[in-house]
Amino acid sequence: AKELGGASLAGPLDLPAGRIAILADPQGAAFAIFEGETDE
Repeated sequence: AKELGGASLAGPLDLPAGRIAILADPQGAAFAIFEGETDE
């Protein structure tokens, strides 16, 4: 994200259900990405 003008606002954070990070695009709009754990 940083290489393309965005920002990392938080994380990545490990949670019991998976990992999450909060990012912002170059205009400042925030969004979250999440990768859930599997039961495999």
